Amino acid sequence: MDLFLRSSVRGQRVARWLGCGLIALWLIAGSAVEARPRVAVLPFKTGAGFDYPLGEGLAQLLRKRIMATGKVLVVDREELHNMKGELQLADDGYFDPSTFPEKGGFQGADYLIVGRVLDFGHYSRDTTLGALSSMVQMQGLQHKKTTAYVRLGIEVIDLHTGRLVLSEEAEGKNQTSGAILMAGDLKKIFVGGLKIGQAEFDKSMIGRATNQSLDRLMSRLASLFVKEAKVLAVSPDGIVIDMGASSGLQVGTKGRVFSTREIKNSAGRVVWRSRRQVGEAVVAEVQPEDALLHCPAIKDLKEGDVVVFDQ
Repeated sequence: MDLFLRSSVRGQRVARWLGCGLIALWLIAGSAVEARPRVAVLPFKTGAGFDYPLGEGLAQLLRKRIMATGKVLVVDREELHNMKGELQLADDGYFDPSTFPEKGGFQGADYLIVGRVLDFGHYSRDTTLGALSSMVQMQGLQHKKTTAYVRLGIEVIDLHTGRLVLSEEAEGKNQTSGAILMAGDLKKIFVGGLKIGQAEFDKSMIGRATNQSLDRLMSRLASLFVKEAKVLAVSPDGIVIDMGASSGLQVGTKGRVFSTREIKNSAGRVVWRSRRQVGEAVVAEVQPEDALLHCPAIKDLKEGDVVVFDQ
């Protein structure tokens, strides 16, 4: 067996995951309110003794996949990098999710995605049989079937409630056979300067297995978030929303329109949210980040209301 990483997430506390990033997210400067949830993806954790820089590369691959859905806004990795000191301080402590409501949630992100590398490497077995196997070994050769195997795990935490909303694992495999150098492509990645996400990585055995694992995780993540847009303005011409062609909208796309309501306590913190569907709207004009919709129920709408797209 060549370089191979194994670690387990059994017995890990959700609060421990939270400790890796909550202080950073608390300090991130708040931006304008968006209907789309803001998601922070932390670098994937690896097991003790595994020094290769996998974590940030895997996180960036996941960020790109999440952004491509158009359903969420992804917290910039530079924002998290600027909070590196706070992340390290929080790493040794625990965080009690029950304190979330008292703290009023987080302005920097709505969801936190934490990942762990469970398996990452190659394994092989001799595929020759009987006399053929003996003859091959006498000639100093080995005929092996090699498999690149990657298993990744993620957990998604709602930062407004502290609840774990998704825990998922997915594996990826890529196989070949013949006389090969098992450590070849791994050595290129970690020693030769090849970075995760580059074209050469994607073509490698371990790269194909990695992308397969991430794609399977994304099939679950994509169903977790709803594509929502915030109403920015209401006028006789229609309603303007904060979502456009970059999120997959086009002229003719239909959405459901909801009137929203919030109730705040004496401290100014929102303690109640509700929404009521008032009709449907159709995209009439679209720009990269905005769109103009026609809606028969325009008289019932206001800035801050929400349009939900099911496709």
